[in-house]
Amino acid sequence: EEELAATAADMAENAPKDTLELVESITTARNGMTGLVYVKAPHGWVPEYGTTTHEAEPYALPAAIAAQKRFPRRVRQKIGRRL
Repeated sequence: EEELAATAADMAENAPKDTLELVESITTARNGMTGLVYVKAPHGWVPEYGTTTHEAEPYALPAAIAAQKRFPRRVRQKIGRRL
């Protein structure tokens, strides 16, 4: 839960804010040990990848990279020396 929320917050922080539709559409879902952070806005791919007329402004990939770096530390904190 904590990592999903942190990743969603990172995406929202990095996302373009010309309209808040993109930021407000960032959503999380969890199914057991699996979590997902995604964008409901149909145009969510445009700033991430860009187009021929719109330069890319990645917001999801940087959030995913940050989550990937944080996650092992979070696991170690949660399980401690129980392994």
